[in-house]
Amino acid sequence: MSGSSAFSSWPFLAHSLRLLALALLLAQARRAAASAWRHFAAAATSRLSLLGIVCVGALLTSGLINSRNLLAGPRDLVATDFGRLILLKIGLFAAMVAIAAVNRFNSARGLPRRRPCAPCTATA
Repeated sequence: MSGSSAFSSWPFLAHSLRLLALALLLAQARRAAASAWRHFAAAATSRLSLLGIVCVGALLTSGLINSRNLLAGPRDLVATDFGRLILLKIGLFAAMVAIAAVNRFNSARGLPRRRPCAPCTATA
């Protein structure tokens, strides 16, 4: 009788071993995916950062040119409804740039630095 109860525990041990192996495999895959994701995020952040700076500069330049054409002078910024709307847009723009700067310098600091690609570092 004791032999049959020992034999019936083998499937339980086999299932336990299989679940343990699967858990270890998934943990390793998660670590590998997290590492790959961090490198992807670092590369994307550095590329999009430059694009963001260029786009924000273009928005600022076009807004200044448009305001110069639509307002008679600086006094119109407070004297007219349109000028006050422009001041509101300037405030929102400044808040957006401040949030982006905080995000860029705080969040991106935790990402790994991009390493140059192999062809870039090869000596000729």
